[in-house]
Amino acid sequence: MYAFNLRPCLFFLAGLLVFQSCSPVSESETNTSNTPALTETSDTPTTGPLQEIAPPFQNIQLPVHNFEIDPAQPHRLEAGNGTTIEIEPNSFVDINGAPVTEPVRIQYREFQSAAELLLSGIPMEVVGANGEKMPMETAGMFELEGTTVAGGERVFIAENRDLTVNLASDAEGEYPFWFFDREKGNWKEIGTTTPAPNPVREAARQTMAATPKPKAPLKPALLDKSKPVLDFDVNYDNYPELRQLKGIMWQYSGTDARLDPVNNKWIFREPWDFVKLEPTDKPNEYKMVLTHGDKNFIIPVCPTLKDKDYKAAIEDFNRQAKAYREYVENKTAQKDLVKAQMKFIRTVKIGNFGIHNCDILYGNKKAVRLMANFDFGPLPVGARNMIPVYLISREGRSVVKYTSATWGNFIVDPTSKSALMAVLPNNKVAVFTARDFMNQREAIQAANNDVYDFKMQLIESDPSSPEDIQNIINAGLSI
Repeated sequence: MYAFNLRPCLFFLAGLLVFQSCSPVSESETNTSNTPALTETSDTPTTGPLQEIAPPFQNIQLPVHNFEIDPAQPHRLEAGNGTTIEIEPNSFVDINGAPVTEPVRIQYREFQSAAELLLSGIPMEVVGANGEKMPMETAGMFELEGTTVAGGERVFIAENRDLTVNLASDAEGEYPFWFFDREKGNWKEIGTTTPAPNPVREAARQTMAATPKPKAPLKPALLDKSKPVLDFDVNYDNYPELRQLKGIMWQYSGTDARLDPVNNKWIFREPWDFVKLEPTDKPNEYKMVLTHGDKNFIIPVCPTLKDKDYKAAIEDFNRQAKAYREYVENKTAQKDLVKAQMKFIRTVKIGNFGIHNCDILYGNKKAVRLMANFDFGPLPVGARNMIPVYLISREGRSVVKYTSATWGNFIVDPTSKSALMAVLPNNKVAVFTARDFMNQREAIQAANNDVYDFKMQLIESDPSSPEDIQNIINAGLSI
């Protein structure tokens, strides 16, 4: 079994990567066209597919996991967030059904965030038999493709083989599993997915919980012979880090001359009843509290050591410091791993390359139907009707595209946390935020089955990365 980590093979393509998806001609989900899978096309064709894939930005690229495998060997591919792809030996054939024996390039990309869903241009609606579109809420979507390394010829999953995709997901509950039929331009439901705890994430969490946190070692200080020593009887029971040091001598560590023992020689003559240490927020510094009857004297102090004791303590400190650094590094690595890993895994078997999605269809009784009009501000002549508007809702797991042809049938729940993003010419972006929806809720509800004008806000800085798009979406959804 060969294990590949996809991260080192992550490539950012010059444009959105165009995948080609196909399978043996006998398969029902075959796309036999030689047209690239993710070409930028209009989503309102006069003939052909009901919906097409149309990425809205030309200058913003989505990352693609791209790596090479020997098809004669078993493989387990890792995407870094919990997703793994399991490939059995001899799983691929060429267009004629003959086994593929030469190296194969597998391309994989995943769509989890609202920005990734939007940038993909993949339709997030199912078209019903009556033409009504039903929005989808995703628990994770992916695209998987394969070609030969040498010639770039498309390969197919053999008829008697399946690839196992263990898809990372943060969504709870069962979700139907869908395949996007490019020829029909619609989603086909092919199964159900059930989440299970992500074993990598759970193992990292258990490791962190089971590893006791050591106390940070204190670096010893060398005795300053120019300062007086506070030779008081101190109880170290509550300070194990001090108890292990031999020959401790306490010295004043403050800067206030009024508290300096040099200027308070009377403290050495006072018969103190109690000597207590209290920690401070500074490393290797304590408060020494001297008490006799109603009299108290409190000064900041630090433990110091003479030459021989100091040398031995420094050697011990260096050993402890090394162990503590290793603990911190391991703890940080475990935290980073848990943060990168999604909560659940949804295991599916696929017999075709292409786009697959874990989605539920949803409706909302509080939704209103509007004849929407959008004010984008000044635009070039003819540009307005080319602008897509995306409705982002359901915690960013639903991204529904509206074009000028469908603005008259705009469906939104003004009581839910939603936002709009419009992609303008020259990759400009305008938004209508969740706060705007909240402030205009009653007016939107009153406009049910009527015209409503949305005043969009232009984002001054142009987005140039998926992170920029996600930041705009996050800001738009915040209230």
